[in-house]
Amino acid sequence: LKPHVGAAVHDTASATRAHREIGSTHLGLNFDPSHLHRVPEDVATAATVFGGRIVHSHFRDCPSRVERGPGTPEQQVPGRGEVDIVGVLRALGQTGYQGPLSFECIGAKGYSLARATAVAAETRGYLNRCLQELA
Repeated sequence: LKPHVGAAVHDTASATRAHREIGSTHLGLNFDPSHLHRVPEDVATAATVFGGRIVHSHFRDCPSRVERGPGTPEQQVPGRGEVDIVGVLRALGQTGYQGPLSFECIGAKGYSLARATAVAAETRGYLNRCLQELA
């Protein structure tokens, strides 16, 4: 289950309600801070509310809460936008989350391999630094 801007499940309340009403222990949450930021919500607080229901988290940043989309691929690199990435990682750690963190990037389909690799490398470097600081 993934809260997504503009969808029936779009924020903490609707995701919590869906999880409760579906009632399956097999239903996990794909935690996407950029969507919750644009709803708008406090994303770190959302992470603590979802807690042990999070089975995957992908990270990207976004330039503002009012953008219709996540911005250019370069604007989606964690640390370049408004999402409190460090606060979200800290909150995930406090919930005991040990699952995967991935980078979701929209709009790089036409990028050269070198340009796409640069975006991915900056993301990896930033998230690595954040995780080391929080350790």
